[in-house]
Amino acid sequence: MKRILLFLLSAALPLSANDLAEAETFLHKILPNAEMRYERHHLADSLKNEIETRSGQRFQKDFVHLWQIQGEKSGYALLDVVRSKSALITALVLFDAQGEVTLLELLEYSGEHRRAVTRKAWLRQFIGKNSRSTLKLGDDIDGISGATYSAEALTRAVRRWSLLVETFR
Repeated sequence: MKRILLFLLSAALPLSANDLAEAETFLHKILPNAEMRYERHHLADSLKNEIETRSGQRFQKDFVHLWQIQGEKSGYALLDVVRSKSALITALVLFDAQGEVTLLELLEYSGEHRRAVTRKAWLRQFIGKNSRSTLKLGDDIDGISGATYSAEALTRAVRRWSLLVETFR
C-alpha cells in the first residue's frame, strides 16, 4: 500500500523545483564558461504526437525543460521525467550542436534497481546516439538483468529526446 501511495504522489509531481535547481547547478559545473538560455519549452500537440509515435514513449507533460547552450560546447540540454514500470526517472541529457548525446545524467530514480540503472558505464552507451540511431535495447544498447523496464524506458526516452532535439536544429 505504501508503495502505491508513494508512486501516486510522485506521479502527480514529476519534476520539483529542486530537480530544476540541481540541473542548473550541474550544467554550470560541467560547462562553467558556457552561455545558457533556459526555457520551459511547450510541445505542440502535433509534434508531441509524432515524437511519441516514433519513439514508442509518451511525454509526461506538454513541456520539457530546455537549455540552449552557446560557447565552446554548443548544443542543448533537456530535463525531463521518464516513467518506468513502477518508478519515475528524472534525467538530464546533453546534446551537441549536431544532435548527438554527449551526456546522460540521472538526477533521480526511485526504482529498486537504482545501482544498475545509474551506473556510468551503462549510461555511456547513449553517448554519440542521435535521432538517426537505432536505439534498440538488446541491439545497440545492452539490457540490464532485472531492470528491463527501466532500461527500456530510458532507451526509448533517449530516442524521444533525440527526435525532439532534431526539431531545434
